[in-house]
Amino acid sequence: MSKIKNENDQRLRVSPLRCFILFIINPFVSFCDSLYSLASNHNYTRKDYKFLFFIIALFLGVLAFTQKTDSGDICRIYKGVIYSNGNLENVTSRFGSSLFNLTNILIYKLTGNVQYLSLFWVTLLYYLIFVSILNIFEYSGIKYSSRLLNYVVASILCFVIYTQVTEIMKQGIATSLFFYAFTNLINERKKIAIVSIVLSLGIHATAFFFLPLYFAVAIKNQRWLFILAMLSFLFRQFNLMGFIVSSFAGVGALSSLVDMASGYNEKNIENFFRSDGLYFTATFFMYFLYVLFVYIKSHSVFVRVCLLMIIVLNLNYGVSHNFTRLMTMLFPFYIMLYLELRKINTPIGVLATKFFLFATFVFTVTLEYGRLASSSSYPTSFMDNSILKIIVSPLYIYLSTVCV
Repeated sequence: MSKIKNENDQRLRVSPLRCFILFIINPFVSFCDSLYSLASNHNYTRKDYKFLFFIIALFLGVLAFTQKTDSGDICRIYKGVIYSNGNLENVTSRFGSSLFNLTNILIYKLTGNVQYLSLFWVTLLYYLIFVSILNIFEYSGIKYSSRLLNYVVASILCFVIYTQVTEIMKQGIATSLFFYAFTNLINERKKIAIVSIVLSLGIHATAFFFLPLYFAVAIKNQRWLFILAMLSFLFRQFNLMGFIVSSFAGVGALSSLVDMASGYNEKNIENFFRSDGLYFTATFFMYFLYVLFVYIKSHSVFVRVCLLMIIVLNLNYGVSHNFTRLMTMLFPFYIMLYLELRKINTPIGVLATKFFLFATFVFTVTLEYGRLASSSSYPTSFMDNSILKIIVSPLYIYLSTVCV
């Protein structure tokens, strides 16, 4: 494993004051300026990059602040926090969400506006993703450079489904914390990894599905993981939630886990294919084929964790709720696949990389458009879906948007 150590690590070459002033004047221009800075300077320190990542993530968080929707998870979260009236009682009652609920109530008590929940969580989510990319570069021995821009832009446009992470924030945050924990673990920052894992378990139960993936660091036999991934297709009709309910129903200490699992105990495969089943099936097999491609070409911890994710997806296929939510949260694995694909410097490798970006972009835009369209069953909007407003508005216009 290679470690990257930049000179003058304690000195910021980026001007925080300039960035914040520009952000107040126009968040979108500040966002673009930060992307341009990523492309133009090859000598930034790790702290410089992390600050630029924060500005980029902050813009996406401020945009999430303006989200308007009358239905869906985010609407229920807002109403739940408002109706709680800042009461911390029973905040730990729901399994796997206690830390998320506690943080939401604290933010609401401090700001008096539930829209700041979206600003906080979405900013944190994207920031963790971008720093995890830095960690991947560190582990792979790739020098910090303008190549980071490719990964950041690809994450925003292709890998992360914005309308999903702003809607089902709990799963999004739990997934980004997994990514952050995993990339710290491979760099042997075990304390940070353990703390991140514990935090993710307090955000959403999705984090429990990711626990087996950390074994990718210890398991070196990639071939056996490939065999297990192939065998997992035989268990696609296995109802994982039903197994949890039947196995732990009498265990008092796990009653909240059983309650959570019982809520997702319906298979609903028939309804799954009546709705967006074909979309998710196509996305899954695109992911599977690309994992197979890099498995043939490479031997690395990133390939192993992607193989383990195939097993997790197949074991959750029998419960459409779990499967579809996990499929919309594949961004850590897309980023790791992208890294492995860029290592294949052959004509077929270059072509495969370009098609991978194209395919993930199409899948992402398809799902985002399905939410942003006025005809959607669950319509949503950001700055009234006005590109002009997003581009020209100063910060106070964003933060004066009333959505609840």
